Amino acid sequence: MRKYLQKEEFETLRKRLIPKAQKTGYFTDEDVFRDIS
Repeated sequence: MRKYLQKEEFETLRKRLIPKAQKTGYFTDEDVFRDIS
């Protein structure tokens, strides 16, 4: 049950953050790694 709830929370946060990330130019993992490297 705990893993299920953690997964649901992760998916909820992910859905909220993806549009914000895309507005700033992050579309893939490579975009993030490029900027932090």
